[in-house]
Amino acid sequence: MSHARRAEIFYWAAIAIGVVFIIVGGPLARRLELVHMNDFSGVWSGARAIVLGVDPWDPTKYYGFAVDVGTKTPDALVYDYMPWVAFAVAPLALVPLEVAGWIWMIASMVCAALVLRGLLRAFVPARPVMHAAFGTALFLAQPSFHAIVLGQWSLLLMSAVGATVLALRAARPLLAAVPSLLFLAKPQLVVFTAL
Repeated sequence: MSHARRAEIFYWAAIAIGVVFIIVGGPLARRLELVHMNDFSGVWSGARAIVLGVDPWDPTKYYGFAVDVGTKTPDALVYDYMPWVAFAVAPLALVPLEVAGWIWMIASMVCAALVLRGLLRAFVPARPVMHAAFGTALFLAQPSFHAIVLGQWSLLLMSAVGATVLALRAARPLLAAVPSLLFLAKPQLVVFTAL
């Protein structure tokens, strides 16, 4: 068996171990407990307001709306994410929060696993132990499983940065522009990415 094939097997085995940890080790159960009060519920609430015809930037309506639909108590009287985030997340607001949370979690995990695989293949090809180590760390590391539990942007933002790097490395700047649009969700975190 070639080193590249072995690296692929080791990587996906490590990812599987991480997924099993998320499912049976507690993070999934905790995420289910927090679905109505985690960060994703706050992101979803503004989009849900738009879908239902409520102005998320009206301080007399949004706060009460967010509480009524069962999301986390807002930190502000208005939707506190960038306006385009509410519109971008609107498709997820067409379904109940619980379903949207599952979609968000699975999409985050799949994107992170695929992009990390691409980065490893591009920068450290055919290194089984290294691929296994990074694959294991992806979902077993505390920041990752906390991002899953809390419904945070971390895995999606990491995926966007990685996909942008891979596209630029392949000399495809227009393709790199697509994942880089996700940077707009949290511009304060990626303002120096271009440097």
